[in-house]
Amino acid sequence: MTASDPASEPASDPAAAPVPTAPPRRRRGFWAAVLAATALTAAGVAVAVHGWVATDGPAGAVRGYFDALSRADAAAALAYGDIPAGPRTFLTGDALRAAQRTAAIEDVDVRSSEQTGDRARVRVAYTLAFARHPLPVTATVGVHRTGDGWRLDHVAVATQVQLVQAGERATLAGVAVPAGTTLLFPGAVPVAFDTPYLRADPANDDVPVDAGATTQVLVDVTAAGRTAAVAALRAALARCLRAGADLRCPLPTERYVPGSLRGTVSSGLSGTDVDVAASDAGMLEIKTTVAVRGGFSRLEFDNTVTKRSGTTFRMAVAAHAYAVPPLRLQWDRPT
Repeated sequence: MTASDPASEPASDPAAAPVPTAPPRRRRGFWAAVLAATALTAAGVAVAVHGWVATDGPAGAVRGYFDALSRADAAAALAYGDIPAGPRTFLTGDALRAAQRTAAIEDVDVRSSEQTGDRARVRVAYTLAFARHPLPVTATVGVHRTGDGWRLDHVAVATQVQLVQAGERATLAGVAVPAGTTLLFPGAVPVAFDTPYLRADPANDDVPVDAGATTQVLVDVTAAGRTAAVAALRAALARCLRAGADLRCPLPTERYVPGSLRGTVSSGLSGTDVDVAASDAGMLEIKTTVAVRGGFSRLEFDNTVTKRSGTTFRMAVAAHAYAVPPLRLQWDRPT
């Protein structure tokens, strides 16, 4: 018997033979992904992925899916699993690129995989890279075995996007926000506004893997919106503290004679609150308390009028304005 004589070798035990981790077609997919990643890197695009390196099995399916999302490849992402029932308007490359512009998916980290028979649950973490407030996200993704490998239970989320404020000023991936349930990829909600003064609040602007029936998006004032609101308030107060002032201007109390205030604001306005009202119109609410150096006329309890000058007094002010330039303030009664 020689080492080169196949007939002399013992018969192999099928039960002891190693089980391949994936059919050859999946391995070809791996090398295609490697080539695609190499091409992206050569073009100056880097995708940071940590943890699991195998592309096979439950963890490999989940990592491949999030890699596809991070490079805005909608077709590849959809190929990793089952698509739920629902409108597919936003399951496109354009919508996914809009979401990535809002906040790119970065630092994908497949942390664990728990398998029971033909089903598994994979724990994954990633970051939504909002400009000033990166949002860390963790999720558990369900996967199942099929004849050609492992697939995600759902590659999209069925949910209704609901804007708590400024709904009339918003679009979703460039089109009107749908009134009912639609399908979205996990990640940032690609909401945009028709004004530079509003933005989605990063803390409430993501579609999680396990999103519920409604995904609420809160709206925040941008830095430009706050700057414009404070400037408009300063100009409006200056008009209220000179002759010919609008009789609707704010007063320290109801005893002060409308139109009688004269002077200058002696305190800063850095503490001004600028918020988005809970309405579809996209209204800014502006509130603060200012100190004024000057004079006034005041009605006393005996119905006489007292005039003062060269004194400092404080008053609460409140106003609102549509969140579009130029801001046009309307005075409100402080609460």
